[in-house]
Amino acid sequence: MATNKQKKSQKRLFSGMSYWEIKRSNSNQRSKLPKEDQAWLETQGYKNAGWDNVIALYQKINELLLQSDPNGDIDEKLFLKADRIGNKYLPVQFK
Repeated sequence: MATNKQKKSQKRLFSGMSYWEIKRSNSNQRSKLPKEDQAWLETQGYKNAGWDNVIALYQKINELLLQSDPNGDIDEKLFLKADRIGNKYLPVQFK
């Protein structure tokens, strides 16, 4: 059985990161999310304190980052706007 001193010297890791590294990653990655997602995380009770909470937040942030492609929406909106503008100048026979 491990003594208290041995338990303290064993460092807990998640995905090769310590508690403080995960907290730092969460802060950095969270800032990359849209404000709506950041607010949603807060209302859902995701916190960047406590081992289990930090891991849950880390996993949810990564899930949200994979789901959302911030440039994808912008590209689609620009394409649709360009299409509408282009249609204005098409001869009637092509409309």
